[in-house]
Parts: sequence; C-alpha cells; structure tokens
Amino acid sequence: MGFVLQVPGSIFSIHDFLTLMPVIWILVGMAGIFLMDLFSKSFSTPLAFFILLLFTFFAAVTCVLPWAQHSSFLFESSAWIPLVRLLVWTSLLGCWLHMMFSEHHVEPFLFYCLIGCAVGADLLLISTHWILLITGLETLSICSYLLVAGALRKENTEASVKYLLVGVSASAVMLFGVSLLYGMQGHMQLGCQSNLPILPGMLLWTLVLSGLLFKIAAPPFHFWIPDSYQVSPSPVVFYLSTAPKMTGLLVIWKIFQAQESYPSYPILRMVLSGLAILAILWGSLSALRQNNMKRMLAYSSVAHSGLFLAGLIAVPYLDPYQLLFYFWIYLFALIAALMLIDYMEKNLGNCDVRSMAGKWNQMPLASALLVFLMIALTGLPPTAIFYGKVFVFAGLASAFIKYQEMEFLILLLTGAAGTLFSLFFYLKGPYYLYFKHREYDQEKFPYHKTLGWSAAFALPVLVFFLNPDWLMNLLR
Repeated sequence: MGFVLQVPGSIFSIHDFLTLMPVIWILVGMAGIFLMDLFSKSFSTPLAFFILLLFTFFAAVTCVLPWAQHSSFLFESSAWIPLVRLLVWTSLLGCWLHMMFSEHHVEPFLFYCLIGCAVGADLLLISTHWILLITGLETLSICSYLLVAGALRKENTEASVKYLLVGVSASAVMLFGVSLLYGMQGHMQLGCQSNLPILPGMLLWTLVLSGLLFKIAAPPFHFWIPDSYQVSPSPVVFYLSTAPKMTGLLVIWKIFQAQESYPSYPILRMVLSGLAILAILWGSLSALRQNNMKRMLAYSSVAHSGLFLAGLIAVPYLDPYQLLFYFWIYLFALIAALMLIDYMEKNLGNCDVRSMAGKWNQMPLASALLVFLMIALTGLPPTAIFYGKVFVFAGLASAFIKYQEMEFLILLLTGAAGTLFSLFFYLKGPYYLYFKHREYDQEKFPYHKTLGWSAAFALPVLVFFLNPDWLMNLLR
C-alpha cells in the first residue's frame, strides 16, 4: 500500500509570504553585500556592517508584527514563536555588533554563512511540515560547517570535518526516523498518532530527534562542540551557541507539544528526560577538566542544553514565558562573556586560565566583570539567570508532587548537582586571576571598547535580577 502526501489546493498564500518577510529582508541585505563585493574594487567593511545591521533590524521588527504571524499548512505562529524568531534575529544583530566592536578581520564569505544560518533557523521555527523542517535544519547545518571552516587553517579544517561528520550522521539518522514516522502516519505533519510499545517508541523518537539534538549539542551528538568553539572567532562562537541551540530546543518543544494528546507522549517524555540527565552530567563533568575558557564554555553549553530540556519537560508546570526569560538572559550573559574573553585573549595571547594567574591588577575592570559573568552563568544571585534556574527547578518539583514520577525528581537532583559542579569550572578563571600569584609586568592593559560593550551586555543580567517583571512583561 502506498501513501500520498495530501496537501490543500493552495499551498502558498499571501499570508505565507508575509510570514517569510524577515527572511526576505535579510536576503535583500545579503544581495546588497554580494553586489558590493562583486563590483567594488575595495570591499567596505563599515558599509557592509551598516547594511547588515539595517536589514537584520528590519527582520527582527517584522517577525513580531501581527501581519507576519500566520498559521497554515506549512507554517505555524503560536504565541511564543514570534519571540523566539526575535531571539534568532537579535542574536544575529549581536553577532554583527560583536564583529564591529572587537575589530575582527571579516571576509564577505562569513557574512553569507551567518545569514544562511539565520534563514535556516527561522524556517525551522515556523515549520509545521517535516520536509520544510529538515530543509531549514540542513540549511542551518551546512552554513554552520562553513562558518567553522572559514579561516581554512589546519585547526579549523580538523574541527569543521569533525563537525561535518557528526552532523551528517545525525541528519541521516533523523531522516531514517522521519521516514518511519511517515510510514506509520501516511502524512508529514508534526503530529504522530502511533501507538508503539515503550522500547520501539523510545528508539523511534531518538532517531527522529537526533538532528535537533545535534544542533543543541546534546549527547551523543556533542563531540564537535569543544574543537569548533576553540578555533572559531568569538562572534561565531556566540552565534553557534545561541540561535541554533535555542531554535533546536524550541522545535523539540513544538514536537513535544504536538504529541501531548497521543499515546506516544509519555515515551517522548522519557527519551527527553534521559537525554537531559545525560547532557547535564556529561557537560558539567567534562567542563571541570578544561583550562581553555572557550572549551569550558563549550562543555558548559552542553550542560545548559540539558537544563533547557528539563525546562521543556516541566512546561505543564512551568510558564513557557519563564523559560523564554531564561533563554534571553542566557543570551545577554553569553555575549558579554565572549566579548570579555576576546578582550583578555588580545592582551594575554590566549584564553587559558593559567595565563590569567595574578593578572587582576593589570585589568581590574575586566577581572571584576569576569567574576560577575561567571557567577551569572552558574545561576547564582545577584544575576537574573538565578531566576531562570529557579523557574525550571520549581516546575520539576511541581510535576513530581503532582504525578509522583521519579523522572521529575531525578531531573531536579541532576540539575542541582550540575549547578554545584558549575561552581568549580566557572570560578576557575576568577580563582587564577585573584589567588594565583606570578611575577609579571604590572603595567595595566589598555582599555578597549570591547570591554565597554561587554559591560553593557552584562547590565541587563543585573537589572532583570532586581526587577524580573520588566522582562517578563516585555515577553508577554
């Protein structure tokens, strides 16, 4: 018996075109960069940044306007999707600003790859059809491989090949899982009405989710992340650790919600719970062994992915806007931390914690800011990420009290253990700065605007701790 894809008479309408307006804006900007690169004798980087900032701003504003929010056969626009689309385009804005202020040498090739990543992430978020979802995922993935390989140094090539091999394997496994779903359903929409036993169901959902787990760097698809972070420029690290990760998590959330009324829901929840526990423990324990700050942030992002997954599982007892609050504050803290690491790397020659020993008096402002940001990423007060972790833990505790199922309690205890471990690896840098003394030149490092912008991005992390309702009301 064969299956036929059933689609409505008119697949694409004017409303769908309006939903895609953010993508159209950024593609117009990319066309402008391409023409400038093609016909101009000397490529003007400041003008390129102006064009990209302008059209990325248009895309960010457009995605939250009412006329760009439309649900159809291909696209979905529930209450939270515009906010996550805004996060994708804001991440791209942050990436352009980071490049400008840190004065990285930028080739036009890097612009095209970052725009391709943003387009793929946006398509992933709004898709309700597996074919469109996979198209967005592969667009995002291929541009990410090229981003890591961009400098064409030996280290970049090795990291990008590892990234490519893991990514291709994850995509192949995901396509196999989606083909099995299609065989059982007879259609390619996200809802699944299968009634499989527990073990085959767990295997099926692990196959289906593998491509998205690769994007959020959850085990066992996380092996690419430390090398990619270490060899890439900080703006690229920032984008890889925010937009693809948040997009992958929110698409998993969308799939999770689509199964809520079907028998496959408890099986999917078990799969996600196991992956969340594995991500928190693996990421935290691996980060403990790192001395390079970028590699440490890479593994800690794996642990954060586990906490975000735990938050998705707790959503029936956790306001989705509280989880979005966590996402946004993490974005601010991460870009501030990467800008600061950029500043330190320029002055120290590398971002190894051992090279920071006793350097606090040569960069007092940067040292104090590093302490604050590492406390923020740990999730301690007085930083707003503290509220994000409390929201997740409270949701898990409420779910355990309601259902008396051990998976919620294990997730809660694992998250608490991961936070305890994070104290040791996040505070390793400040410990070396203030408590490891070596004889060095005491001349102060020069101020650079990267440091000022790092402090500016760190400010919301403190402000929204003092009054979290400001951000919650904006999100609502």
